[in-house]
This record gives sequence, structure tokens and C-alpha cells, in this order.
Amino acid sequence: MAPALEAVAFGTKVDIASSGGTAAYIVDNLQPVPRDAQIVPAKGAMYAVDVTIAAKSGTPSYNGFYLVARAADGSNIAPAVGAVRPGITSGQLAQDQQVAGHVAYDVPPGQTITAIQFRDPKGTVLAVWSAG
Repeated sequence: MAPALEAVAFGTKVDIASSGGTAAYIVDNLQPVPRDAQIVPAKGAMYAVDVTIAAKSGTPSYNGFYLVARAADGSNIAPAVGAVRPGITSGQLAQDQQVAGHVAYDVPPGQTITAIQFRDPKGTVLAVWSAG
């Protein structure tokens, strides 16, 4: 088993390499989403983070589904892609291009988000942003 990644604070830039290239990711500003701003109504409480992705080299791919929330009880909360606008969906960035938007999470009652994890398509955690 690989050693656990050390979490960084929200707002910290993390470079993540993929087969297509390297991109800098910033995850910040975990906040509740008001009901009137939800495109898909939450079953629990909707929270979102601001995500900025900037291509540093090559043509890296991005996908909102790579950003998974970690709950206080250790469970994972999948992103509710498309639940808020502007959302991070998926695509590729050419070098020096960037995209910014939100990734939302429908947090079950009684749960809180303690971290956001970046997972590659195989499920390997490559970065963790923590609420501290």
C-alpha cells in the first residue's frame, strides 16, 4: 500500500501530472450552496468548492468526477457534477489555458466534508485538500 498523501490547505496550488500533461489545481472556498442556486436539488445539504485548473505542459485532461469529497466518518461523497453553475465538467486544456468553476457535493444528513481528494481514473488519490 502506498503511503498516505499529506493534505494541503484549501487554496494551495498542487501540480498533478497525467498521461496528457501537467496541470496546476487549486481547490478552495468550501461553502454551502443555497437552494435557489442548485440546478439539481440536494437530498442532504449541497456544498461546493471553487476549482481552478491551469495547464502547465502538454494537453492535460480534466474531469469534475476526479474530485471526491471525504466525510468526517471516512466515507467518500461523489461529486454532483452539473448541480451548480458554472460547473467543472470534463475536457482537455492546451498549455497555458485554464478553466474555473465549481464542483458540488450532496452531503448526507449528519455528515460534514473534511477534505477534497483528487483521484485519477483508476481511483488513485494524487492530492488532498483539507479543511484543516
